[in-house]
This record gives sequence, structure tokens and C-alpha cells, in this order.
Amino acid sequence: DMRGFTQLCQLVGRPERTQALLNQFLGVLADAVLAKGGVVNKFLGDGVLALFRGRDHAACAVDCALQMLRDFDAIK
Repeated sequence: DMRGFTQLCQLVGRPERTQALLNQFLGVLADAVLAKGGVVNKFLGDGVLALFRGRDHAACAVDCALQMLRDFDAIK
């Protein structure tokens, strides 16, 4: 989930630009989920619901979250 999304929408001002930023952000999240062996269940506004299965599912989910943070730093 993106912190400050409402404020971002107000700052950007143009819906098409907001949508482009949101698409980029959700792409980063989805790529991290897939790279860590997860499944994107659904997109929820400015967030994603991901599922991880298998023996190390909890570790994979945490690794995924950390990867998302690193990847997001690159697009800030």
C-alpha cells in the first residue's frame, strides 16, 4: 500500500499522470512478488494482495516486502 497516495493525487493534479505513476508503482510490486515465487491475487487501489505458498512462505513474503522497498527507492 502506498503511503501518501491521496496527497500525491492532489499534487499531481492530472488523472492521466496519476494513473501512469500508479501503474509504475503496481508494476514494481507485482514484479517483486513474482520474483520471490509469489502470486498476485489482486490489486486493491494502490496496493497488492499477494500469496506465498510452500515451506518457506513467511520468509519469501518478508524477502518480497524488503525487495519492494529497495525497488521503490529506485523510482522515487
